[in-house]
Amino acid sequence: MIIVDSGFWFGLFDRKDVYHPACCVFLKQCQEPLITTFPVLTEAMHLLMRRGNTQLALDLLALLAKLHQQGVLLESYG
Repeated sequence: MIIVDSGFWFGLFDRKDVYHPACCVFLKQCQEPLITTFPVLTEAMHLLMRRGNTQLALDLLALLAKLHQQGVLLESYG
């Protein structure tokens, strides 16, 4: 299980971010379930929308729904 912070989500969606390529590669190769929190997602969406592109935040929501359906994103851990 890998805990994902807002920096990963931001880097994944903001093509201008220096970590964008690394985030994309990581997501494609990741074999572990990802876990994150609502505050992390809120921060990531805020940062993406500050870039002036609401679509990036909507794309993040769509990816989260897809990962959840695939069982890659966990609802909780413990």
